[in-house]
Amino acid sequence: MRNLLKSRFAEFRADAGGGMAVIMAVAAVPVLAMTGTVFEFSQLNVRRTDIQNAVDAAMLQTMATSTAQNDALARRNIMSRLTNIPDIAVSAEAISFQYTAQSGAMPAIYKATVPGTMTPRFLPKMLAATPFHVSSAVSSAAPPAASSAQFRVSRASGLYWKKVELFVHTVGAATDTPVVTYTYQLVDLTSWSGTVAIAYPDGTSGLVDSNGNYLSGVVNQAVSLGSNYDKVYLKTTISPTGCAPGYVADPTKPLTNITCIASGSVVKSTNSSLQNSDWYNLMDSFSSPQCLNASGNPTSGKCASYAYTITAIAPPTVFSTNDPATSNQLFVSQSAIPQPPTSAVQIPLGTTPSVSTLIPCGKTTYWALEDTAWKAAGLADSAWQTQDMFFTIQGVQCSATVAGAASPPKITN
Repeated sequence: MRNLLKSRFAEFRADAGGGMAVIMAVAAVPVLAMTGTVFEFSQLNVRRTDIQNAVDAAMLQTMATSTAQNDALARRNIMSRLTNIPDIAVSAEAISFQYTAQSGAMPAIYKATVPGTMTPRFLPKMLAATPFHVSSAVSSAAPPAASSAQFRVSRASGLYWKKVELFVHTVGAATDTPVVTYTYQLVDLTSWSGTVAIAYPDGTSGLVDSNGNYLSGVVNQAVSLGSNYDKVYLKTTISPTGCAPGYVADPTKPLTNITCIASGSVVKSTNSSLQNSDWYNLMDSFSSPQCLNASGNPTSGKCASYAYTITAIAPPTVFSTNDPATSNQLFVSQSAIPQPPTSAVQIPLGTTPSVSTLIPCGKTTYWALEDTAWKAAGLADSAWQTQDMFFTIQGVQCSATVAGAASPPKITN
């Protein structure tokens, strides 16, 4: 039997009629088709992964630009990235979106669903276009921010008149909104002390002394910062005349009761050299005294009194924490600011402080403002050894959203 099988096999192998080749060729067709199909589907899976990565990247890009819903931007970003993937068909209009806004500690979630088809690349006539549905959801949370706070003047002093305004910019608003204003007016030149007038947006106002003690009206009222803003900053206007811009101190009045008059005003005095104060000489221009008779009229005879025209010569200056060139006029700390201050609590020159730096959530914060311009000597300059206005920020309520301050977006699906 063994010899018979060997003989038949030898005959089959020696047969040159081509039957074996035909059989092998026919058998190879399904094998090749199966192999090609497996390879094609593996390539479709690779392409599906590329599509998923492209949609994920587009949604991350969109959420990083704005935490608010922006379907038009998201659609553009998706289509832009999908153009780099060959043999797919996607309709921009077919892309759908779902947006859930941030609620408290729950982050905002932005989801895109992208339908389309993938055309087989190697066996396009054997396999139909394969549909796909890719979804991508990203989340981003803006840190809680102050929605209201109580600002209290704890000390104010110095020769210069100063107005400190706290501004908030609401997202989409054309202008910034002042939420509270503090105006320091020098009263007693001998002690460098005065009063601070406080004005609130609702029309209420109050007055405190140089040590923050109550004098009249409404003071220490909590102010609203709003619910959706992208900027908070302090603007300080300084007038070195001791009075508001356009005004000067009347040199005929006692130094313990500074009285402001319009720049260019004429004052009368029996003193033939009114400008006997270095401060007045520095800040104001005095005309040459005009001799007046006993009736108060000009005379070339004996002078009963003298008339002077007083003009402000020192212009006002403006410092702002929104200006990198002057933001270092402010000191911020979670404890009382030392005098002299240190660079650890000074806003670094060339930067603008964030909302969380100025008004951190749920914390008592201290501010100190310097009213003289920064000089090369820096904190070693005598004027910078003691600041001129001090604030305590308390009762911070945090429920707002600071636009642009969101945490980096991340994929959630």
